[in-house]
Amino acid sequence: MSVPFLATSLRELTARITPRHILFAGWLLLFVYAFPGYMSTDSVVQLHQARTGVRTDWHPPLMALLWGYLDRIISGPVLMLVLQTTLFFVGVFKLLARAFTPRVAALVTCAVVLFPPVVTTMAVIWKDSQMAAFFVAGTAAALSPHRRWRVVGWLLLGAAAAMRHNAPVAILPLAIFIVWTSSSRSRLLRVAIGVLASLAVGIGAMAVNSALTKKREYPWYGSLALLDVAGTTRYSAPRSDAEMQHLLRDTGLVVTEDIHRRTKLAYQPRTWWWLSHGDGRIWDYPTTKTQRLAIRRAWIDVVTDDPGAYWYHRRRVFNEVLGISKEEPWSPVWWFFAESPEQAVGVGHNHSHSSYQRLLGEFFTERRNGPLFRVYWYFWLGWVLLGVAIWRRQALAVALLASGLAYELTYFFLAPSPDFRYSHWMIACVVGVGFAGTTRVATELARRRGSTA
Repeated sequence: MSVPFLATSLRELTARITPRHILFAGWLLLFVYAFPGYMSTDSVVQLHQARTGVRTDWHPPLMALLWGYLDRIISGPVLMLVLQTTLFFVGVFKLLARAFTPRVAALVTCAVVLFPPVVTTMAVIWKDSQMAAFFVAGTAAALSPHRRWRVVGWLLLGAAAAMRHNAPVAILPLAIFIVWTSSSRSRLLRVAIGVLASLAVGIGAMAVNSALTKKREYPWYGSLALLDVAGTTRYSAPRSDAEMQHLLRDTGLVVTEDIHRRTKLAYQPRTWWWLSHGDGRIWDYPTTKTQRLAIRRAWIDVVTDDPGAYWYHRRRVFNEVLGISKEEPWSPVWWFFAESPEQAVGVGHNHSHSSYQRLLGEFFTERRNGPLFRVYWYFWLGWVLLGVAIWRRQALAVALLASGLAYELTYFFLAPSPDFRYSHWMIACVVGVGFAGTTRVATELARRRGSTA
């Protein structure tokens, strides 16, 4: 068989592979790796709420409601996995198709979604994964020339905003871009409409979650607020026991002696948990309105009394989120069906790994401590790419990068722990823009070489 014949046959075979084939192959690789859906404790709690209908404000009630409907069709996480992976694949493809041919867009989509720090989070049923899927699919749909799809797009953006309390911040750049490209009004008016649209989406998402909440747990008071009080105290001037007792009155304080020193020892920037749990705790977890109001008052008092100490504490927490420490962020690779056998049995999700899942899971796990999973690389690269995108007037790239970076920056003030999944949206935006830019440069160089040949 001659070489020219083989080359011709290969070209014919390649020509028969459509962008849909490429996308389906990439989606199938992700789906088979994650099937029927990886879950952590947060996921198990969400599934329990979906089945019982007792939705709390610790997790997004809208996600529990959606999962409840899908769980009635096929029990477990598999339809949630189908939902988030399909929306993410289609959304990324549609956005890339605005700049590339369908075939190139499909190939770059697979490269972006299957990139290790992106795929390891998309394989887990988390609100972060759902949020990213709703973001890209919503943005792509809202840019459609058809009114019906534009309405669907804004609804999907609203669903994304409902997944996390800080998600509306990420909508602002996207909303401005959507309005900017779909309107011929003045620049100032388009920006104003984009801002108002993002506010409406955010407020609407909050209202929906509030209406769906059946049991309020007030998570800020028992987690982030206590972490901030302890962290600011850690870097403030020493206080006497009398001063500490007055400052922390009615907050559920359990220590009575050497309070300042014991608070400093209990504090760690990686988690709030041990401040209100375990034998060495400083507080009992707040369960009454009096305790919550006292914690809010104490938070305001310590932060306003020494804002420098608060800033230093939050900077240490944010460094943990970015991976600028000796320890890695939490769970950069999660490929388990539950965190314990009891959880798996409790939700009927007792599965075992296939050889393919085990191979990829171990491959990713071996690299979780390497630079590929260090968030700070993507954070700083994002700012560089943002500058380049502004310089080259690439509006979509600017919107995506601004969305990802703005969302990441909110964790300077809001992160209660260094979960890797907090950074997933930013990483996805940076990787997507980076791969698209690299492809564009490579295509341009190939075109120039062809024209000079």
